[in-house]
Amino acid sequence: LFSQIPPVRSKAPPSDSQRPPPAYTPTNRASYSNTPPPPPYPSYPGQQQPNSRVVQDNGIKEERQIQDALKIKLSRHLQQFYKDIRGKVDKEFEIQKALKRNEKRLQEAEANLEKQKQDLRSVISVITEKGVQLKSWLEIHEDAAKADAADEELNIDTAVTPADKWSEQLFDAVAEMNSIEDTLYYLDKALANDIIEIHVFLKEVRKLSRRQFIVKALAIKIMKKQQVQRMS
Repeated sequence: LFSQIPPVRSKAPPSDSQRPPPAYTPTNRASYSNTPPPPPYPSYPGQQQPNSRVVQDNGIKEERQIQDALKIKLSRHLQQFYKDIRGKVDKEFEIQKALKRNEKRLQEAEANLEKQKQDLRSVISVITEKGVQLKSWLEIHEDAAKADAADEELNIDTAVTPADKWSEQLFDAVAEMNSIEDTLYYLDKALANDIIEIHVFLKEVRKLSRRQFIVKALAIKIMKKQQVQRMS
């Protein structure tokens, strides 16, 4: 019916609302730029809108509250921090004091050990010297004893001689005390075997005990005199 080319329809003319705006020419720009701007809105100093002022006051108040809360929180944290630091420092001071006390004790113990070491060395030196002297004395007297034994039998009475008169009296007193002890022993044994009577035993025991007391007192007195003489 129709060919490949569609039929041409007639269009209605465009309305005013659909028409494009007129292009501005330099003449139009010049006329627009010469138009004076509208006057600004009059502003008065200190005059603000009520709502903006309330908002600003509330913001300042909240900011101050936040600052105060932060200061309080920071103050608490600082107080706790200082408290912990102070406790640690005090503990370190106590440890330092304990270490100093222990160091002083160790130094004193070391000094005492050093002193004892020196004393022991001195004692060892003296003992060594005395040992050498004793060894030489034994060698000398051993040779003399062998020579005397070869000549005659050793006499106990002449082997030990007192150095002075007090020593001689002390020897006699000790010998008499030992002899009284032996006598009392044999008297007791004789009484047990019914060799002597009881009244004879008591009589001899009283006499020997009195003599033994006197001899013992004499020996003690002589020893005290000898000690005083040695100290002087």
